[in-house]
Amino acid sequence: MLEAFGAQLPVVATSVGGVAGLADGCALLIPPDDPYAAARELTRLADDEALRRRLVEIGLERARSHTLEAERQRIVDFIEATNRAMRPTRQPDEPGG
Repeated sequence: MLEAFGAQLPVVATSVGGVAGLADGCALLIPPDDPYAAARELTRLADDEALRRRLVEIGLERARSHTLEAERQRIVDFIEATNRAMRPTRQPDEPGG
C-alpha cells in the first residue's frame, strides 16, 4: 500500500489487520469478502476526480512519513519509552533513594 501511495495512486483496500491503521484517511476501506462494496468504492473513485486527488495527496504524505529511518526511530522511541516505564522507582525512604 505504501508503494501505491508513493506512486501517487488512489487506493481501495480491505479493512483487515494493520491495513486499516495504515490506510486511515488515505484510502477507501471496504469490508473483506464484500464484492459489492468493492465495486461501489471503485466506481466512486473512478467518478470523483476530487476524491482521487485528495486520496493521492494524503497518501503521498503518508508514504513520505513512513521512510525506513522514520520507522527505525519510532521503534527506538518505543523501546526507550518502554524501558523508562519498566524501571523501578525508588521511594525516598529506601536506601539509595
